[in-house]
Amino acid sequence: MSAFKHLFGILAYGLFAVATALLLPSLLPDFGAGFALAAGIGVFVLGAVIHEHLARAERDAAFAADIRGLYSVIDRLADENGLLREEARTVRQGLAEATENVDAREQHLEKVVSEVRVLQSLITQLSDVQVEARDKRSVGERRVASARIIPGPGAKPAEAPRFDPTRTDLGRADTGRADILRTDVVRTNLSDEQVLDIVREGLKRDRVDLFLQPIVSLPQRKPRFYECFSRIRADDGSMILPEQYIDVARRDGSLSAIDNMLLFRCIQLVRKAQRHKHNLGFFCNISVHTLVDRAFFREFIEFMADNRELASQLTFEFAQEDITSHWHEVSQDLYALARLGFYFSMDHVQRLDLDPQELAKRHFKYIKIDSSRFLAEDAADIRALKRDLDRNGIDMIVSKIEQDGELIELLDHSIDFGQGYLFGEPRLSKDSQN
Repeated sequence: MSAFKHLFGILAYGLFAVATALLLPSLLPDFGAGFALAAGIGVFVLGAVIHEHLARAERDAAFAADIRGLYSVIDRLADENGLLREEARTVRQGLAEATENVDAREQHLEKVVSEVRVLQSLITQLSDVQVEARDKRSVGERRVASARIIPGPGAKPAEAPRFDPTRTDLGRADTGRADILRTDVVRTNLSDEQVLDIVREGLKRDRVDLFLQPIVSLPQRKPRFYECFSRIRADDGSMILPEQYIDVARRDGSLSAIDNMLLFRCIQLVRKAQRHKHNLGFFCNISVHTLVDRAFFREFIEFMADNRELASQLTFEFAQEDITSHWHEVSQDLYALARLGFYFSMDHVQRLDLDPQELAKRHFKYIKIDSSRFLAEDAADIRALKRDLDRNGIDMIVSKIEQDGELIELLDHSIDFGQGYLFGEPRLSKDSQN
């Protein structure tokens, strides 16, 4: 209420009160001047009360209007605040995604750099041994090589290389019959020079294929792992097996470089298979030639340090004879791989006088025994070995199982896993198909 309204109201009921006090005695003679004065005061007080009530009502109405206005402002500010929060959330999410992308790109770049460094080392190594072998080859050696390609009169034809499952090279398959079934695509009757040409050309033209053979849990026969091994394709699509080129490449001086390249190719393809997020493990063989190649193997460890996420699904496999003969040379390198989280498997086990506790300390999680070797042992000795392995967290894999009769005998010993043609022959990985 404005000051003018207050003044007008006071004058109004004040004049009315004075008029009442002055006129009441003449209008009502029976009442005296004292009563008229009291009546005038009463009229003034009543007018003041009514004035106060109206003024308060007006103030309350104005206050209520102000509150409604404030609520409206608060609601608008709340909406704007919500929009700001949503924008801030969007900005944070964008920044987080950008940061993750940057981190992912940096990690990918680091892996690519590491991969290129190892590849460069392998290519240099292979080139060096080829140049060295070429420089050392004399005219007489060339004639000998030519004589092997073109036999002289009365010479016997070269024998086809036989399948030897006891080889400890990277490319071996743990099956007796699966490779025999593939003899229609395996090149035979090749000279040493022809074998070396196929190997070198295969490495140069990226014709190193990854084959996978299942390792199943028993008795369910459910695939739990795959053993990885390599084959090299010739230009006509046929293959050569490691047992065909090992001796030739060793004499040429290039076996270590070839094994190393095959191992690296195997690791690349296992990593691709992991991207499919299958809950399966992979066994990758490492040969004695790679184990004793100190320079390469240490660089290989650095490469695996940049790819330690493979540790949960990748197990490195070594032949018992290789580990026994070269443990003092390779122990520090294997401990380095173990510290990265990788576990090992021992295959081609011939001597069963194992120390499971010591194997567990060395990060061996699996041992692999051929079915024929296993069934030839005394049942009591096998049960005792199995108990010791179980106590130390080591699983037993029996390989080269080809018949149901073998499997029935093996199941009596509570074998953990089985491998062999009975459960599946080696097949070309889809990731290797070009």
